[in-house]
Amino acid sequence: MPPTQPRYTLHKPLSPSLFLVRRTGANATEETLLARPLDEPSPSHPVNSTKSAVLALLQPPSTAGTALANLLNHENIVSIRDELVDFPAEVGGGGGGAAGRRRRMFLWDWADAGTLAGVFAEYEKELVTPPASVSSGQIGGRKGVKGGFLPEGFVWHIGLGMVRGLQWLHEGVRERYGVEGGQNGGRCKRVRGRMGPERDWMPVLHRDLKAENVFLQHPRGIETYGAVKLGNFERCWVSGSVSRSKETPVVAMEWEDGPSLGELRDRRERWEREKMGVERAHRPYTEGSELFAVGALLYRMMCGYPLPPAEECPECGCVHLTSNDVAGHTPCEHDCVGDVNIDEVFKPLFNYTDGLKEFVMLLLRLNRSDEWRASIVMDIVWPRYEHWTATTEDGQLHRDIYDDIWFRQQNQERLLKSQHRVGVEERMVSDQDEDMVEIPVDDSVLVV
Repeated sequence: MPPTQPRYTLHKPLSPSLFLVRRTGANATEETLLARPLDEPSPSHPVNSTKSAVLALLQPPSTAGTALANLLNHENIVSIRDELVDFPAEVGGGGGGAAGRRRRMFLWDWADAGTLAGVFAEYEKELVTPPASVSSGQIGGRKGVKGGFLPEGFVWHIGLGMVRGLQWLHEGVRERYGVEGGQNGGRCKRVRGRMGPERDWMPVLHRDLKAENVFLQHPRGIETYGAVKLGNFERCWVSGSVSRSKETPVVAMEWEDGPSLGELRDRRERWEREKMGVERAHRPYTEGSELFAVGALLYRMMCGYPLPPAEECPECGCVHLTSNDVAGHTPCEHDCVGDVNIDEVFKPLFNYTDGLKEFVMLLLRLNRSDEWRASIVMDIVWPRYEHWTATTEDGQLHRDIYDDIWFRQQNQERLLKSQHRVGVEERMVSDQDEDMVEIPVDDSVLVV
């Protein structure tokens, strides 16, 4: 009996404890996954159980791995795809005296297109120096390019993907994807649905939403951009209450893990009363804080520069972020960063539709809010996205996951029709062969 073929083969080592693998077998795809031994944390993302209870659950002898795998299982989250429980230690980076020892490891999504930080690093080389103030909406731009920084389709793609990921983490809610045929042979119609929240879901706050933790993949089909995935959960916070519990709001501290539930409630109530009078370290971190962080990244994608601090500037102590409905804003007179009026800053960006600008302006109003949910934001901005895809030239050229689903469905239907047609033709030929009558030939008769 031939030896059993391993499910995965080593494709490329990345470091002593990280490497890429590919699935084997007749039906295997070329998909590449990231393999990481569980008994040896990645040097770039060490597991610190005092900081990350979630990643600590991955370490033996924990029995919570199944629950964690269910959490890290979403198209917009860097997810656990499989587990190898008997892998040679020397292949997995054990080295030295590890020969003969076996290791347990998880296989993760591989971000083959890098991170959003890499996109910024590449394209911001072309930027001119930003002006001292952007209160009036005047911003810097790329050399020779005015009206915006990165393409609108890419901004929509990142924004919607991140909000979907937060919708899963915060609420346990997953989007459903479907398509219907367009009228008169036109573009397919997106059918957006939503699965109910997971039972007994405990909300999770990422607490480290930055460009370095937004991971990208190359397209797998006809879509313009590949998947966007939130990753690096070392600082995440898991609520101790079931999702949507009115008695227990989803609130944490941005940098502190120790406060009790009662203390978190007290700090939130104090913030509601005193706002900026509360010491920054004691201000609540909420679902709105994470939605605001998404808005800050989209702002940078559109304007080309990081958003100023949402609250007191660490350099001068001034507040640089304002809006038209904020009374009594005092402009900063220091030489640090310019003030930003979120109602004015996007007006000169003629490369972007009003729908996208409204999306980002909404997010930038949600800092520390505990009233807004990612699902509410999705319901508001989705019609604006569909309007962009239907009414603009760039939007009509843009291809998303729905277009890829439609394309695959059409290919499948064409394949089935082709197989059906071939089958019919083969049956017709077979029937004709059966109907043919063999005529005997008399060799004594000359036929001319």
